[in-house]
Amino acid sequence: MTNIPTRSDLVLIPNASTPADRSIEKRRIRKHFLLNVIRENSPVSRAEISKLSGYNAPSVSSLVDELVEDNLVWEETARTTARGRRPVPVQINGRAASVVGIDLGWSSTVGVLLDLEGNVISTFEADTSKFKGAKANVRWLREVIAELVYASDGPVPPICGIGISIPGLVPRRNPETPIILKSPTGEIRELLSNEYNIPVIIDNDSRMMAIGSLWFGEGRNHKNFGVLNLGYGLGFGMVMNGKPVRGARGFAGEIGHIPFGDAHAKCGCGRMGCIQTVASGEGLERMAREGGLDVTDVKDLFDLGRKKNKQALEIIDKFSDSLARAISTIFNLYDPAALIISGRVARSADMYLDDVISRVRKYTLPSIIDPSRISISQMDVRLGPMGAAASILHRIYYSSHVEVDKVI
Repeated sequence: MTNIPTRSDLVLIPNASTPADRSIEKRRIRKHFLLNVIRENSPVSRAEISKLSGYNAPSVSSLVDELVEDNLVWEETARTTARGRRPVPVQINGRAASVVGIDLGWSSTVGVLLDLEGNVISTFEADTSKFKGAKANVRWLREVIAELVYASDGPVPPICGIGISIPGLVPRRNPETPIILKSPTGEIRELLSNEYNIPVIIDNDSRMMAIGSLWFGEGRNHKNFGVLNLGYGLGFGMVMNGKPVRGARGFAGEIGHIPFGDAHAKCGCGRMGCIQTVASGEGLERMAREGGLDVTDVKDLFDLGRKKNKQALEIIDKFSDSLARAISTIFNLYDPAALIISGRVARSADMYLDDVISRVRKYTLPSIIDPSRISISQMDVRLGPMGAAASILHRIYYSSHVEVDKVI
């Protein structure tokens, strides 16, 4: 067992099995709803909490008392002035717990440790080895968590949940279903959860990026937006009406597999002609390799393009056209208020973004497209792990994940 401090009582239980469990969970949902009201308005008096939440004063008083007892909030000592007793402000205790977010990418692993207010406690980044099997992946994830704890300044608040962002398809149910994933998500989740005795959420990296943008990035300004994950592959995370879109089975957003790519190129999914065979880091590397260019990665290819290498520019042009087709498909289908591009290939946007936007104008209905709605994320590689951590925070603070009528 690990000696890393943990706290297992904060993430909502999705299925309470007995009447007693359902009664406890129903109260906890209400308590966490108030916790979020306090987080968003801190410092705030109990009377104001009652107005903001719609709960009556006795209920607020009782639930806030429990939150104080749980060390999740604290309030100042009441002070008496010439005009009487001043309202006692309630504030969230961000150091009551922490959450881990890990982006387990094909080439690199990036981790963050956040407190309950979303403040960064520590970060970690390293190359991802080619692990085989769930146990090897779990050993690596355990190392990442340990590094995050050891890298922090001072005592680490107990960890209450672990969010993990991974590439590929992540089913909404039956995580052991054989799919494109290289690692069995169900077994990884079970092993980690059993070891730390805290909830573990695993989801697709593009969706986690969208959650990260919703909580910490450009997506905070929109109810409907998308994040285009332009890395080794090509993924898409959607937020509609302020909530991540998963689809019936959890597979929404697989834009990289629409058949607009190189008809003679085999995709990692096993099919021919997926658009990410061209519009992705993998596609760029493939085209450079087939063209005989002496490059080791995408960055080298773009550097050649900056030096006006004709062959490199031709490859970038083909990439830009396919990426524009993917983006136009997104706008024509979903009409997002914003499309935020992230991922490692986005670091070289100076070499293709203007051209891509010009082509998107050509491929999209004029009344739909507005170039100002397309931007590059300022969070760079932090967006994935921040989203993974935010997936835990989202479960803690928003009772919409487990509606009260589902546990009554």
